[in-house]
Amino acid sequence: VASWPKIFYFSYMDEIRYFGGMDSVAGCATFLYFMWFAFYVSFMLLVGINMPRTYEKNGERADPTYDTVFHSTMRQGACIPVGRYFRGRSKSDSLRLMEENDFDTIDF
Repeated sequence: VASWPKIFYFSYMDEIRYFGGMDSVAGCATFLYFMWFAFYVSFMLLVGINMPRTYEKNGERADPTYDTVFHSTMRQGACIPVGRYFRGRSKSDSLRLMEENDFDTIDF
């Protein structure tokens, strides 16, 4: 801003608070993030975890509707180390889960 004062001239620049309270840029961004996070976790736990599943719990073939970022990340290989270190799951079980998109709520 100081390098090009005639190009980036904003009369309100000195009045903006970046940190310190809910009326600052950081406060508003943090609030918005936590609102998104609460919605995302609620959606995933209630609906999203079952959307791309290829088999129902009773063994019947399911029709996957939508993919989620969580499922995509787990299919790209994150399921194997997460299953091994946090769940004590074998690599073959993790590969089966990756193929069927059948991740547990605990995996989330």
